[in-house]
Amino acid sequence: MDAQVTAALISGGAALAVAVLGIGGAITAQLFTTRHALENSLALQERQYARQERERQEQSRREDAYRFAEQRRSTYGRFVRLAREFLGAVEVERSAARVLDRIGQQPSRSHPGSHDREISAETAGQLLADARERKRRLHGEFGAACEEIYLLGSPEVRQAADRLWDEAHGAAHSADSNYTAARMAFLDAARHELGTTTSPQALNLTEGPVDQQ
Repeated sequence: MDAQVTAALISGGAALAVAVLGIGGAITAQLFTTRHALENSLALQERQYARQERERQEQSRREDAYRFAEQRRSTYGRFVRLAREFLGAVEVERSAARVLDRIGQQPSRSHPGSHDREISAETAGQLLADARERKRRLHGEFGAACEEIYLLGSPEVRQAADRLWDEAHGAAHSADSNYTAARMAFLDAARHELGTTTSPQALNLTEGPVDQQ
């Protein structure tokens, strides 16, 4: 009887051990599967995040490049416009000076109509002063735009800007300036840098009408 009980106990214990081992193995397998699935999920999330981050950076880079291109386009157009307006102010100054000089060569105030000549001289003198002030203001704006190009432009654009600056000031003192050629050279350099072969109008690089005010 004792031997049978002992055998039964041993048999039951063995069965229990097998059962416990089976349950333990199942739990271990489940834990492994769960951990593996979690790792896969985390890896997938990391890949998705990395892809989204790359896309965000690329989008940000494109936006920055677009804004930079727009800034350069605006600056280049302003530079060309100011060059022409500066020359326009120079021409107005010359015209006012010629008028004032002609008035000064007319008969003296002792002759009839001298009062009218005095009024005309005063008007011409005011026009001359206004033209000189406008030329001074435009010269400053023109120079500021040139300095901005030195911060934004390529070496070719900076070199073309220097040439246009020199020729514009040369035209202010002589009729022999190559201003028109310098202007076209600057426009060509600007279009090349901006990666476009469209017309100056499409780039907003036209000079537009002269503001004579």
